[in-house]
Amino acid sequence: MNEPHHENFTVVGNHLAQHAELSLTAIGLAVHIQSLPKGTPIGIKTLAGKFPEGEIRIAAALRELEEHGYLSRAKERLQSGRMTTRTTSYNCRPSAAAA
Repeated sequence: MNEPHHENFTVVGNHLAQHAELSLTAIGLAVHIQSLPKGTPIGIKTLAGKFPEGEIRIAAALRELEEHGYLSRAKERLQSGRMTTRTTSYNCRPSAAAA
C-alpha cells in the first residue's frame, strides 16, 4: 500500500530512480545524498563509514553519478593550503543541470 508522506521525505525523479545505465548502488547513493541537508559531508570515507559497500564501491558509484551528470566534483584549496574536493549534487535531469 502506498501512503503519502507529509513530513521528513525526499522527492526523487523517475529519471534517477529508473535510470537504465546506473547501478543500484549509484541510484541508492544518489537518493541518500539528495536526502541530506545542504553542506553535509559526502566524502568517500564518510559514506563508507555509514554503509557496508566500502570505499571502492562508493567511489565507483560517485564516478557513475558524475559521468551521468547527477553530481560534480571539483578540487579546491582551503585557506590552510590543504586540498579538498567539493561535491555538488543535482536532483534535476542531467540535461537540465547543464543548461
